[in-house]
Amino acid sequence: MSNEKNMCDVCGENKVKSVVASSTGPVSYGYCEECIGEYEPYSALVAMGVKYDNLNPTYKEFVKKNLEFHDKTIEEFDEDVVEGNKEYEEFIRNNV
Repeated sequence: MSNEKNMCDVCGENKVKSVVASSTGPVSYGYCEECIGEYEPYSALVAMGVKYDNLNPTYKEFVKKNLEFHDKTIEEFDEDVVEGNKEYEEFIRNNV
């Protein structure tokens, strides 16, 4: 879990029910009853580093449902992915 108050890493509103592996990659998050198995933290979706149009069709539906939950558009998501990739590339250039 990424917070000290034992709140859901996805919605930030409810108490964590379980800490489980994310569907976005090799990381675990704390999920409340409402979010577990349904939604992912927005930052985890962005950290995948893949723009919406490049996702496979099945995962597109999952990401679209999550974007609606997080009140984000596909355009905002793609912009955040591009920015996140730039930050990652800069980190690698400066630290590796």
